[in-house]
Amino acid sequence: MVEQLATEGISGDVIAARLGVNKNTLRARHALRLKAGRDAKIEKRAAAEAVTRSERARLHAIKGTFDSHWYHPKHGNLIFGGTHSVEEALAWCEEHNPGPCRWITTGLSDDQFD
Repeated sequence: MVEQLATEGISGDVIAARLGVNKNTLRARHALRLKAGRDAKIEKRAAAEAVTRSERARLHAIKGTFDSHWYHPKHGNLIFGGTHSVEEALAWCEEHNPGPCRWITTGLSDDQFD
């Protein structure tokens, strides 16, 4: 229970109060569980913020088309529905997912991404 509460981001003082023990007793008896909970919280946050390989491939491909003959200031990006920015193209891909954006996540290795 200590580890679970720490994973949720609850401080040691609050955990001690919830369990009805002194905070020093909590730290002495459950130091490893508190640390494991904090570590799990950090890993959980990092995983939530991480960009997946397919998302990186999509972003790389979209950026590349805006620096190519596929983009025209007046007509927009010919591949991504006439969009005029990377943000618009990402939104367009999400709207048409997987559809026309499916090809983006294939054929690129990790060292090719910006």
